[in-house]
Amino acid sequence: MKADKRRKMLLSRAKKLFSKRGYYQTQISDIIKDAGIARGTLYQYFKNKDDIFITLLETAYEEWHASAEKEMERVDVRALSPREYVQFRLRNTLSFYAKDPELSNIMLRMGIGLPKNLVAVIDRLDKEIIDEMSGEIGWARKHGMLKKDLDV
Repeated sequence: MKADKRRKMLLSRAKKLFSKRGYYQTQISDIIKDAGIARGTLYQYFKNKDDIFITLLETAYEEWHASAEKEMERVDVRALSPREYVQFRLRNTLSFYAKDPELSNIMLRMGIGLPKNLVAVIDRLDKEIIDEMSGEIGWARKHGMLKKDLDV
């Protein structure tokens, strides 16, 4: 199996396990067993369990971002009212997660008690999403879709 394909397979198996068992109940040995590989093979692709989990989160963010951009290209946002625009964005985000129940389970299971390095990654990704949405709100204001003095 080629390196990229194996790495994706390992992430897929890990995602399934994190979704089913949660972060703390999923061990490296579980991922190795589920993937049917040797321990050393996993470490060729990832440093540790945190690295796998962080990669899953970052991959999910990148996929969400790409999906959002694709959806934005298919509609004339200038024809939408501000309310319709927000509904459109929210609907697309919720649809993205609805299409991936394993990712949804992981996101819903995240919370208090995760290691600080994971919380830092989650906070960074949350900030990126908020910054992106803020940029879009700024764009909407600039193009007259929202009142310039609207407190968002």
